[in-house]
Amino acid sequence: MKVSSVIGAVVGTWLVLTGPAPRRDQHERGGSEVIAQVLLCGLAIAVVAIAAVAIKAYVRKSLP
Repeated sequence: MKVSSVIGAVVGTWLVLTGPAPRRDQHERGGSEVIAQVLLCGLAIAVVAIAAVAIKAYVRKSLP
């Protein structure tokens, strides 16, 4: 067996095993990923709303 054919086999195998992963279509994404993003956005909005109400109440109580 020639050295060039061994090198070719090793490089070919390496390229097949380390090739890029197939691209996934937008429709193949799981619904749980979208739901998690929506829940995180809702949580962030709720935290900001609670903080705004608390600061507003504190300022109104502190002012004469």
